[in-house]
Amino acid sequence: MLFSNEKQTRWQVIRNCEELNSTADDFAPTFDKYRNILYFNSDISGYSMFYQTRFNDSTTFETPKLTKGDLNQPYNNQCCISIFSENEAYYQNYRRTKSYPVINIYKLSYSKNSWSNPYIIDSLKSDNYSAFPAVSADGKYLVFSSTRNSDNNDIDLFIAYRLNDGSWSIPIAIDELNSPGNEITPFIAGNDTLYFSSDGQEGPGRYDIYYSVRNGSQWQRPLPLSSLNTEFDETDFKIIDAENALFCSDRVGGKGKSDIYLAKIEQIDKPKIESEDLEISIQAQTLTF
Repeated sequence: MLFSNEKQTRWQVIRNCEELNSTADDFAPTFDKYRNILYFNSDISGYSMFYQTRFNDSTTFETPKLTKGDLNQPYNNQCCISIFSENEAYYQNYRRTKSYPVINIYKLSYSKNSWSNPYIIDSLKSDNYSAFPAVSADGKYLVFSSTRNSDNNDIDLFIAYRLNDGSWSIPIAIDELNSPGNEITPFIAGNDTLYFSSDGQEGPGRYDIYYSVRNGSQWQRPLPLSSLNTEFDETDFKIIDAENALFCSDRVGGKGKSDIYLAKIEQIDKPKIESEDLEISIQAQTLTF
């Protein structure tokens, strides 16, 4: 069997987004395609707060400003918004229990030019840490990170399915992707490709970025984004259009602690391979929006 010199894709780091970054942690970029707004979080005030900006061009952004409305609540450390539709989004925030506050997942609605009226999702409610919500493009399932069902308090990926009445099912662990370490910051491209970061998959750094393609109900073995990963932390990978993605890293040379970086997809040639009999396993990264 002969394979021609076809193209494959990989992500190339373009630059540190200095116009977004500070001397504190800057993280969790999310693009709102309905309003052409990029949201991200920063700890520059001492607490995680949402900021927003717009593109100047394909690679630079306007000066960010603090997001107005109910999305920001002083001293609450809210972060990580996932925008599903023009008026539906999810994010993580503290829920007070009888003993202590715990991070859980909330739903938001868009009205009067701002995200408002956050309320907790009952089926995802837990006295354990639950964070980093990500919704598939078709809205049929939601992936998030949680310490529920964990004996050693490690963070695993869970999936919940949208029911006919619009509510979410009881979440179940994605065992084929979870490791003895922590899996965080999931992002779903299209309906079948899941990106996340892990410190338990034996990558080169502490947290590294991986992706897995869903085949039916089964997630394939996660593969690393080797062109982005370093010996430092790489997290919060988010595709924002057909060519650009953002991710976070605390690598040497940054402006602060965790910084936001821009990556672009590039086409590279596959080498020619000749074989009489070759078994092939295919994974494809989905860039559909």
